[in-house]
This record gives sequence, structure tokens and C-alpha cells, in this order.
Amino acid sequence: MILMQKALFLILLFTVSLFGPMASSATVETQFSDGTSSYSHTFAGTGNGTAGYLTIPFGAEVTAAQFNLKGEASSTSHSNFTTNSHFGGAGDGIWSGSPPSPFTSGSRTNVDVASQAMSLKGNPSLQSIDFSRTSQVQSKVGAHQNTTGQFVSLSDQGYTSLTKKFPQSTVSTSASWGYIGVVVLVDYEYHIMKYSSSSLYNTPTILRINSTTGAYIGTASLNTNGCSTSQYYNMVDATVDGSTVYTAHYTSYYMTKWSVITTVTNATTGSTAKSWRCDSSWQYSSNYVTGVDIDDATGKLYVATYSYSANAHYLNEVSKSSPASIQGTWTLATGTTVSRYGAGIIVNMPTIIYNEYDQQYVSGVGYNYDSYHHFFTHMFDKVPIHGEKVMV
Repeated sequence: MILMQKALFLILLFTVSLFGPMASSATVETQFSDGTSSYSHTFAGTGNGTAGYLTIPFGAEVTAAQFNLKGEASSTSHSNFTTNSHFGGAGDGIWSGSPPSPFTSGSRTNVDVASQAMSLKGNPSLQSIDFSRTSQVQSKVGAHQNTTGQFVSLSDQGYTSLTKKFPQSTVSTSASWGYIGVVVLVDYEYHIMKYSSSSLYNTPTILRINSTTGAYIGTASLNTNGCSTSQYYNMVDATVDGSTVYTAHYTSYYMTKWSVITTVTNATTGSTAKSWRCDSSWQYSSNYVTGVDIDDATGKLYVATYSYSANAHYLNEVSKSSPASIQGTWTLATGTTVSRYGAGIIVNMPTIIYNEYDQQYVSGVGYNYDSYHHFFTHMFDKVPIHGEKVMV
């Protein structure tokens, strides 16, 4: 009887022990050894870090474990970008460079920077009427539309509109190209002033390019003929009158007259050599000489000047036979209209086009070299401005 009781007790003990683990498995521990439910570690650099210590009761069976990891910065800081230069300068062009600290490099594309803010680049829209298409004019009411010159008038005046784009010339790549300055058409050749750096304060190399084929011919020599460097340095404009070329030299205060001399070097092939000979120079009351041109209709010679003291730009008609003799002077603009440098003029009376050269430095971008073409009409003794076109 006693043996049977022991057997029943052992059976009962084994049965109860089977349910013991089942009861303990229902316990979920959510704390570390120090009693906390979370653990954090701050990294001051690269490396490994301890994820805390867990205490498991002796004899316990772990059937599942779960860790929820979250990473975040221990401290943050920011820089406030408030100017166009912080975003690469005003405009919507592609840019890459060095932005302000703490960033070391940056780039932009398909965005527009203006008014100290950056936004997505907008869709292009029609900014001006293009008279090359008849659909741009709903009704002419007896007027004439010239789609070649791109203008509308009461009759065909033979004008050429500002919207007209002329074909570009393709030139040879065999020429030793560099920093390009003034370009003039002499006979059937483009004579191009090339410099060794972006500075115009040195003697240019004159490249010769065939104006019809674009082929590189060679170089033309430059004969200073006793002229000082001030008379041919810093050339900003030029105009051609047959074999004579007049050039404008900004900070040197000179207009210089050159003779282009042609010498046949091979009668069989027709090869020639060209030489620029400095003949004489003139100054105009210590004013900067900013442009020079000859009116095709009248053949008159005009010189553009700038007075620093008056902060004004002038148009001067001078005598070809004696360029020091000024026949007339008209004020083109003051500093409120043309605030930067004058560099080039076109006189096609009554229309006058004056080029304003704008060199500005943009932080993180560098220099930009925009130009503005200001359009004037010569009316009796006045030269009112009619508009401007930005050349970028």
C-alpha cells in the first residue's frame, strides 16, 4: 500500500513539473539589469558601443527576444542661407562649386535663384512677339509684315528686328584659341584679337579667319610704329573703313587709327600677309573712350566717351580727317541708366546701340560678365533711350 502511494506521488510530481516551464514562459521581461526599460549610448565618432546588459533568471528558458533600436543625433545645428550667392548666384543655370560653411561642395540644376530665395525652375513662356511668324499678328489692317526682317510697318522699310537671330559662323579648330577680344571684318577675313590672359593690358595676337569658309589663315603682324602701349592696350571696340581701322581703348583714354597693309606672298596661290600699323591716336578731355563706329549711310565717324566726374556717357561726332575735332556731342545716358562700363557702340542713324559691360563677383560662383545693349534714337538734339536687351 505504501509503495502504491509513493508511485502515485511520483507520477503527480512529474506531471506538475511538466507544467512548470509552461507557466514561466508566459513571463515577458522588458527591463535591463538596473531596472530600466531602455538603454542609450552616445557615439563621439566611429566604433562599436555596448547595447546594455540583460539579466536572465537562472534556469529560465528564453523562447524569443526582441530589440527595438533607434538612432538619432545627440545635438544638431543649422546655417541660415539668406542671399543669392549662398545658392550659387542669381539665375536658373546649372552651377557647382563651394557653398558657404559648413558645406564643402554643392551643385544645383533645374532651380531658379532670385530675390534671396530658391524655387523650382519655371516653364518657359513667350516673352516677346516674334514677327517671323504670321500667326503672331491677328490682323494687320493694311500694314506690312516682313517675316525675314521680323518687323511690322505701314510699308516695307527693310528693317531688321531685335528678335532676328543671324546664323553663326563655324571656324577652324586649328587656330590657337585663347582669350578673345575685339573682332573686325577686314576685306574677306575676320581679324580676331587674342590675349594670353583675361587681362586686356597686353599686346594681342591677331588671328586671321576666312570669313566665308571659317578656315584659319594665320596671324597678322602688329607694327606699333612708335605708338606707346597706352595707345593699343585695353582695346574694347573697333570699326573698319576700307583698309583703315579705328580702335577704342577704355582706361587709356585713346582712340587709335590703324592702317591694315596687305602684301602678296605667293602670286600663284594668292597668299597674302597682313600687318596692322599704328598711325596715330587722340584723346578727348581725359574721358574714357568706350566705343567707336562709322555710320554706314553717312560715313561719319562717332566716338563714345565716359566722364568719371560727370558720371555720364556721351556720343561724339568727330572729323575723319582730323579726329581731334569734335563736330557735335550728345549725352547718351547718366550713371542711373548705364551704371557700369561702356564697351562698344553701333551707330546706324537714327538708331544707336550702346553696350554696357557688367563685371560682378558672386560669392561661391566667381565673376559673371553680363552685357546690356541700350537702344537709343537720335532725334534732333536729343537721344532718348527706348529699351535695353540683356546679353548673357
